[in-house]
Formats: sequence, C-alpha cells, structure tokens
Amino acid sequence: MLLHSALVLVVVVLVNLGSVANAAEPPSYDLNNATLAVVVDPHFHRQDGANLLDQLRAFLGVGTLELLQHGGLNVEYYGIADYALRSDLTAVVSVATCADTWAIYRRMEQETLLQLAITDADCPRLPSDVGLTIPLTESGGVLPQMILDMKMARALTWRSAIVLHDNSIDPYLLDRLLAALAVSTPDTLPSSVTAYSLPVEHSDWKRRKRVEGVLRSLPLSRLTRLGERYLVLVGSDLVGVIMDVAKSLGMVHPLSQWLYVLSDATFGNLVTLTSLLHEGDNVAFVANYTSSAPQETCDAGVQCHARELLRAFLVALDRSVRDEQELATQVSDEEWEAIRPAREDRMALLLSHVRDLLRTTGSCGNCTAWRLRSADTWGLSHSEVPGTSRVPPPRMAPGGGSVVEEPTTTARRSTAPRRSRRAARGGAQPWAQLGQLHDEEDDDDFAWSLPQPRSRPHITASLVDVGWWRPREGLTLEDHIFPHAAHGFKGRTLPLVSFHVSPTSLER
Repeated sequence: MLLHSALVLVVVVLVNLGSVANAAEPPSYDLNNATLAVVVDPHFHRQDGANLLDQLRAFLGVGTLELLQHGGLNVEYYGIADYALRSDLTAVVSVATCADTWAIYRRMEQETLLQLAITDADCPRLPSDVGLTIPLTESGGVLPQMILDMKMARALTWRSAIVLHDNSIDPYLLDRLLAALAVSTPDTLPSSVTAYSLPVEHSDWKRRKRVEGVLRSLPLSRLTRLGERYLVLVGSDLVGVIMDVAKSLGMVHPLSQWLYVLSDATFGNLVTLTSLLHEGDNVAFVANYTSSAPQETCDAGVQCHARELLRAFLVALDRSVRDEQELATQVSDEEWEAIRPAREDRMALLLSHVRDLLRTTGSCGNCTAWRLRSADTWGLSHSEVPGTSRVPPPRMAPGGGSVVEEPTTTARRSTAPRRSRRAARGGAQPWAQLGQLHDEEDDDDFAWSLPQPRSRPHITASLVDVGWWRPREGLTLEDHIFPHAAHGFKGRTLPLVSFHVSPTSLER
C-alpha cells in the first residue's frame, strides 16, 4: 500500500512539473497562434499617411486571408500614446518618430520579439539582430543617413574628421551630415568635425590654387590625428584636383584615410581617377547609382513601406509555420519537444525571411542606391604581376635543400658625411620615410646603403567593390571601406630577399 502511494505521488509531481514548464513559455512561443502589435503615430508624416492606421487594418484583414495559409495571427492596434505591449507578443510593427521608435525598443529590449520600424530620416537603426528599421529619406537627402549608418556599423571609427565640400551641397543637408558624424550613441563615440568650403573657379589654374590654399590652411596634428581623416563632398570635376594637390602636399599617406562622396560620378569617372592613386594610399569612393526613373515610379513613402513590410512579415510567418509543421510530422511528439526551435531561433528565422523577401521582392525606394569602392594600392610597386620582373627561385642543392647564394652586390659603407637622425629627416613627416631603410643613430659615423632594386614598370591601382547602401537595407559591406587600414597588404604576394651579414664585417 505504501509503495502504491509513493508511485502515485511521483506521477503527480512529474505532471505538475510539466505543467509549470509549459506555463513558463509565453503563448507566442507557438507560431501557430502568433500575435502582432501595430503601433502607429497618427501625426507621423501626416501628409503621406492620412488614416494610416485604418489602411493598415484593412490591408491586414485581406492579407491574412490571402497570404497566411498556415497557422493563425492575432493583431492588436495601438496609438503612440496608449500602446500596451506584453511579453507574449511575436512581433511589433511601429510607424513613429525616431524618439518613440527607440522608446518602444528599450521598453521591450528584454523580450525576445521581432521589431519592425518605420521612422524618421537621420535616425540610428535598431540593432540588426532584433529587427529591421526603415528611415523615410527624401530623394537627394540621403547622405546624412548613409554616413550615420556607416558610423553605427563601425565602418567609420573616426574620432575627428575634416569635411571638404563645394557649393553643390545644400547648407541644411550639410548641417544634418555634420550632426550625423558628431552624434554619440551607446555603441559609438562622438567625433569632432570641422568643415571647409572649397571655392568654385572656372579656370583650371585658379581652381588648383584655391584648393591648394584651403588644404594648406588645414590644422594638422599628428598627436590628435587631426588631418588624417577626410570626408570630401564635391563634384566629379573637382575630385581629381583635390587628389593631386593633397598628394603633392604629403597629406595622402598610409596613415590617412580619404573618403570621397560623389553625387554625379559614373563608372567611367572613377576609372579615370585610378591614375592618381599611388603606393600606400587609403582612398575610397562612394558613387551615386540612383536610377533616373520618374519619381512616380520610385515610391518611397510611408504607405508603400508599411504595406510592403507587413506583406513580408505575413509571408515569412507562413513559411516558418509551414516548415515547423512539416518537421513536426516526421518525428514523434517527444522528439519534437526535444528538438523544436527555441524562441530566439524562431525570431531570428522570421527576421531572416523578412530581410530576404524585402531584398528580392521589395520595390519601395529601390531607385536610390550608392556604391562603395576602395582603392587597392598597398604593395603594388613590389607585387608579382604578369609581365614584370620576378625574383628567380632559389637554386636547389643535390639533396633537395636550397642553396643560399651570396648577393652579387654586397652592402658597402656609405661615404656620406655624418648626420643626425633629425637632420637626415629634415623635418619630413614620418610616413615619408616608409619603405626606406635607415640605420642612422646620432652617434653613428655611417649609414648602410643597399643596392637599388631593378626598375619596375608603373602599375595602376584598381578599385574593388566593398559594398552598397540603400535606404531600406542600409549599409551592406563585403569588406572594410579602407581594406588596407584594417588588413595591411591584404594577401598581397611580395618578393622577399634575405642575406646574411657577419658581425665581423661591421666596422665601428
């Protein structure tokens, strides 16, 4: 009798534990009964979104029946002043200002749910692992948002920057761009920004002299790195002059970074600029690839983005539920309980589906696009390329090992008069000494001079694609904007020559 009671007690305890575990999981854990909260600010872009909440309610009523073939969806609608979000939600779609968008995010930051937001221009995007943010940028006014996205993605980690611009940029747009560079967020540090205007001259000689005068007047400091980060906003007719003058003044070197934003550039314009690139330059270009299609065919308003975002969510939810149902039918109930995706995995899968659908089927704002290309320059003067002299392979010994051959020309003692290191540099910048071998101490009587390498043909630098920027997706990078600053020579194959100098051959 006691044994029977003990068994019953154990069974009851196990059942209760299972009930508690199931109760701890919110209802949204099961995508078959998902819950979507729609939060709309009625005053946000009122000229474009009159009665937007009613339009979204009507769209979801029809779209749920047409697009959601698997599972179910409960939709709750809120205004920006009276929204009450719960932890059992599957996703939140918000159409609100930048401040309200981030307030919703911080309120639900601890919850595992998908956040899809349509907000103001010049607004930092929500973290990419929790949701999708679509800033409503205007045609011709996307530069501040693009620079802000670069900073938020830590593609530009500049502590200070000098902005050079001509009169083609609107003063209001320039103020927004400077604010985007100087903004401080929890993940980024503010940047000190200084802007200089380049005067417009029709004469080539006057244009060059004016550019040279502005560049010479810039405050440069190696201690604060001021004068090593440049953002240039000019037309394609002026960029060549700036590149040439800056190089002649020693302002382009391996420690500096120059980012040219060209609103009127074409692929042909960029190719012609490669002749102005030299060994060790860190130069990148952002070229405008916006379509010239009529404005009415390039809808980028709040209604277009809202309908497209909701459609992508419905299709993504249907796919996720269908895939889970197909997998659940192939295993037992006990196995499904053990292998079913966690809530975080389901949210990540939903977000991935939404991104893929918007990228492949989305049309809102697709006319605007900017292409990022970077100069591949490091190691060009010494790299092994077809048609140039190559270092001969080492001669093999009979036993299979290589033989170290004596150099045909040995190092010799220089007859140059004694000079100190400071005098030898002559006040030049430290980057001017890169690539040169110096063994000069203040107490040395000599300097070693090595045999000069054979002359090599000039190799023109090339431009490599590093990414794209679009208003909806934001910044998409395939590499660093300045690859050499991050990776050095970046896989370049360089010929190396080694030789042995006996200590007894050194004369003091």
